[in-house]
Amino acid sequence: MSSNYDVQLPRNLQLLLNRSPAKRAVASFCTRYKTVILFPLIVIVMTTIFVYKNNTTQHVLLLMRDDPPPPVRLERKPKSLLNDPNRRLSRKLPVSHVFVVSAYYYAESKSLGKNAIALNMAIDSVSKKLDKAVFTIVGSNSTNTTSSTAIPYVENADMCRYSTAVAITKTIENLEKLELESDGMTVEIPFKHARSSAPKPVIFCMAPQAVGEQWQLFVLQMHLLQKYGAHTHVYLVSMLEPYFDLMQEYEKQGYATIEPWLRMKVSSSKSQFYEPNGNVELGNRAGAFTDCLLQYKEAAQYIAFIDIADLLFPVMKNSYLKEFHAEFKFHNSDSSIYYKRKGHELVKPDTLAEFSFSDAIDSLKTVTSSKKGIVVVKPHRWNSTGIYGSQYETKRNRYTVRNNYVVQIQTPDKEVNVTIRSYNSTMIKLRKKDFLTIEKDFLKIKNSSRVRGIARTLPMFDYYTLIIEECFDEIVKYNSKENLAGEKKCPNSDSCELPQGNQYNCLHSDAEYLSGPEMEPFTFHTFNHTFWSREIGCYQ
Repeated sequence: MSSNYDVQLPRNLQLLLNRSPAKRAVASFCTRYKTVILFPLIVIVMTTIFVYKNNTTQHVLLLMRDDPPPPVRLERKPKSLLNDPNRRLSRKLPVSHVFVVSAYYYAESKSLGKNAIALNMAIDSVSKKLDKAVFTIVGSNSTNTTSSTAIPYVENADMCRYSTAVAITKTIENLEKLELESDGMTVEIPFKHARSSAPKPVIFCMAPQAVGEQWQLFVLQMHLLQKYGAHTHVYLVSMLEPYFDLMQEYEKQGYATIEPWLRMKVSSSKSQFYEPNGNVELGNRAGAFTDCLLQYKEAAQYIAFIDIADLLFPVMKNSYLKEFHAEFKFHNSDSSIYYKRKGHELVKPDTLAEFSFSDAIDSLKTVTSSKKGIVVVKPHRWNSTGIYGSQYETKRNRYTVRNNYVVQIQTPDKEVNVTIRSYNSTMIKLRKKDFLTIEKDFLKIKNSSRVRGIARTLPMFDYYTLIIEECFDEIVKYNSKENLAGEKKCPNSDSCELPQGNQYNCLHSDAEYLSGPEMEPFTFHTFNHTFWSREIGCYQ
């Protein structure tokens, strides 16, 4: 911008002005009215815009190409938001903030009885100790209102401020309105009816996907689970749009159910609080697994909790249902069975045209180390779960499977020397004939006209996955340091810096966020009316 009063503006402000559609108008206006009074006014206005858009500007600087950035909706954060990493696990606040993730009503339940209500929450478990906490739940129908209390089941995460908790109690029949009461005030909580039927008797609950791009793993999962008789419930935070289109095609064909998984946002608060998403373990994965458990509690015979990279092949029977029946038959008193994980490398094809299920399995290379595994549960025996099982389950109630394990697809760790061998187990040899059936099933999807169109737009390489993995590895390394000064970091990747490329747009979950009145000892927040947004960008 030129005038008789040239001033060197900050580079970020220059960038913002350069990208502004009003640049030419401002320059013309300044040239016409060259006064000392006008120029400071323009600087003040533009600086205000810059401050308001500072989050957008930093992403402009990180664009992969020099095209206009994707639209990003700016979030106004409450002034009471705390940023105190050194006391994140020790500082107690006057109010414990609670985000109600979901609530389910059971008119009839084999395990909970009649007219039961279950609330799935993420709670600041540092400010208020939850071992003695009591929640007051108010239920109403067209004629009556009743109040009841519930003690929460808490699944603690040692390095995180927020914990997953489930509160279960009885309420009024024909429930129409649900409220939580605290400090003499109430806040209404949206609720759903728990499922009375499921697409299949075995449900695999998949951990929330954020900036999802590895469509190859999803395709592997869909056809593997379809062949052996399981339905997948996928939680989705954000995903590259072509991948989302592909996932929707599988949903239409009955392979999976896609559900938006919401970031926890506090729309308003007068009292101080710690931001939930950066202070809950792995994007509130335990909350997603618990939501899936409560949804299908009365509808499924077995529920498994997995990540998208976890492949489970049955070895004794030709279906998951029969396999799990056989395992529980010899361990009937157990409430879950546990499969250990082993890491594997996989050669991923760049395009859907190159994809072959048999070739993908043949390319597996086994890293000879075991990792934390997955659990398969009888849902009527469980009311809550963490990431790797419930803290309310003792080791005596869990059976660890000895003759099988979960194949976990992972990125090779170049800094660690590991022994790699071909994945040529007897299990794979026995299932070769099944792979032919899976291949035919895949070709049916692949050759549909709609999928052929989507296939041309799918990403050919990983971008966000590598950034998040590197970022998360840094957190793990930080937490593993000896004599660590200060507190450990909550294991999640919410703080990762994600550049906004313009090659692909992302679909992102969104909703109407609701905050209740200021209450003590608990203040409640929730959401309603979920939808998919193209305006947020490729964020977690």
